[in-house]
Amino acid sequence: MLDATNNGGAVFLSKFSLGQKLEVIHRYQTGNEGVKSIAESLGVHHEVLRMWIKQYEYHGINRIERKCRADRDA
Repeated sequence: MLDATNNGGAVFLSKFSLGQKLEVIHRYQTGNEGVKSIAESLGVHHEVLRMWIKQYEYHGINRIERKCRADRDA
């Protein structure tokens, strides 16, 4: 199960690890679930999930990995 920090209704996505983001992207790519249903199950806005998917499709794992590292270093 993915773990996000909830602070008064706001979910801070930097809490998602690279592995968790890739897991979510894979869930979408298998075609069994839609973006909105996956996002709802995570408690995130569907456009954030759509952004992860597009970044992965256009730039590969390196883009997602850099984002996770930047979040960790901040």
